[in-house]
Amino acid sequence: MKRAFSHPLLLSTLLSLSLNPLAYAEPKVAQEQRESMEPIDLISTPAEPTIPVDDLRRFIEVFDELKRNYVDELSDATLIQNAIIGMLTNLDPHSKYYSAEQFQKIKNETSGKESSIGITLRAESRDDHDTKGAMVIKTIAPNSPAEKAGLQIGDRIVTIDQTPTDQLTVAQAEQRLQGKKGSHVQLEFFHNGELKERQIVRADIALPSLEKARRYGQFAYLSLSRFQEGSSEEIADALLALEIESKTANTPIQGMILDLRNNHGGLLSAAIDVADLFLTQGVITYTTGQATQHQKQYLATERELITEIPLIILINQQSASAAEIVAGALQDHQRALIVGENSYGKGSVQYAVPLNNGDAIRYTIARYYTPDGKSIQDEGISPDIFIPDLKVSPKTDRNGIDKRSHSHVDHFTQQKRYLLENDYPLYESILLLEGITRYPQLNSAKENRDI
Repeated sequence: MKRAFSHPLLLSTLLSLSLNPLAYAEPKVAQEQRESMEPIDLISTPAEPTIPVDDLRRFIEVFDELKRNYVDELSDATLIQNAIIGMLTNLDPHSKYYSAEQFQKIKNETSGKESSIGITLRAESRDDHDTKGAMVIKTIAPNSPAEKAGLQIGDRIVTIDQTPTDQLTVAQAEQRLQGKKGSHVQLEFFHNGELKERQIVRADIALPSLEKARRYGQFAYLSLSRFQEGSSEEIADALLALEIESKTANTPIQGMILDLRNNHGGLLSAAIDVADLFLTQGVITYTTGQATQHQKQYLATERELITEIPLIILINQQSASAAEIVAGALQDHQRALIVGENSYGKGSVQYAVPLNNGDAIRYTIARYYTPDGKSIQDEGISPDIFIPDLKVSPKTDRNGIDKRSHSHVDHFTQQKRYLLENDYPLYESILLLEGITRYPQLNSAKENRDI
C-alpha cells in the first residue's frame, strides 16, 4: 500500500520547480575566487527539463518518516537544511553550506577587511592552520586595537574569552577573535614572561596580504599570506620601496624571493594579477568545467612590472589554491625556481551563491591547470628543489651542515645566522640566489632545474 504523505504541498512544490525552469529566480552569484560579486545567468540556455519524480518521492518519503518518528521533534527548516548540507558535502571537500555569518566572513577575508583586533596567529610548534597548541602572535596590523592594547609579535595567547588556546586550531582561534564591530574580546597572554589580561574592542581592520617585505643583502624578500584584492599592488609597491632603499645603500637588488608558504589561497583574480607581474605573454592558467562559461584561459599581458631578476618561490604543504596557480605558472614558463615542499593540491574553483535567507552555498564549478596542462587537484606543485620545512642546529648536525656553517655563516650577517637555524628553506634560497648571481650563465629557471 502506498503511503499518503503528510506533506503533499512540499511534493507538489518540488515537482512544479522541476517542471518550470523559470521558477528559479536568477541569483546573484558571488564568485569567491573572483574579485567581485557577479551576476551569472543560470537559465539563459536551459536544457530540456528532466523530472526525477521517483527520486523526489523518495526524498519526501524519508522527510515524512523522520518528521513523524525521529526521537526528537524536527522542524521542516532543519530537515531541509540538513538535506542541502548533505547534498553539497558529498560532492567534494570544497562544496559547502554557509550560514550568513560564515558567508560574511568569507567576503571579509577576500576583500581584506574584517572586524577583529588586528592580529594573525601561529601554533607555537609550527605555522599549520590545522595544528592545535599554544598560540603565538604572528603579525599585528598597524594602529589596530591589538597594537593599541600593547600586544606584540611573539606574545603567547593563553585564552580567548576564557577558552584555552591549546584546545583550538589556528583557524578556530582567529575566528574567535573576529566579531561585530564594537564588541569585546577577553585575552590572557604572556608578554616577556609575564601573564597579562586585556579586554579589547573589535574594530574594522584592513588586513594587508603582504606580511613581510625586506632585504637580505642584495636580495628582496616578500612574504604573501593570502591572495586578495590589491595583492599585486602591494607586491609592486613593496618592491619599489626596497629598490629605492637598496640604491640608497648602494646594493642594488639582484634577486627576489616570493614566500608563499602557509598561503592558503584566496581570489583567483588576485593570483592572475600577481603572476602577471612577472610575465609578458602566455597562459597563466586555464579552467575546465561542465558549463562552457567556466572553460576559460587567463593570459599574461605585456605589462610586466618586475624585470628579469632571478626569482625563487618558496612553497610548502600548506601552499594551496591561488598560491599553486602562481607557482605553477611561473614554473611552467621557467620564470621562477620553485623551492620547498610539495604543495597542498587544491585545483578547483568555487562559486558562492547567496540564498534568500542570507545563507549561501559554495560549489565547485571548474578545475584549473598549469600552462603545461598539469592538474593541481590532489597532485599539487612539485618543487624544482626539495627542501623540507625544518630547523637546523649547526652545533648538533653531523651531516655536513655544521661544516657549511663555518664556511658560509661566518661571512653572513647575524640575520643569516638566525635563518640557518630557524628558516632553513629561506637560508638555502638565499644561497641559491648568491650562486645564480655569481654565475650569470645559471640565470634561468630551466638551467637551474638541470643542475
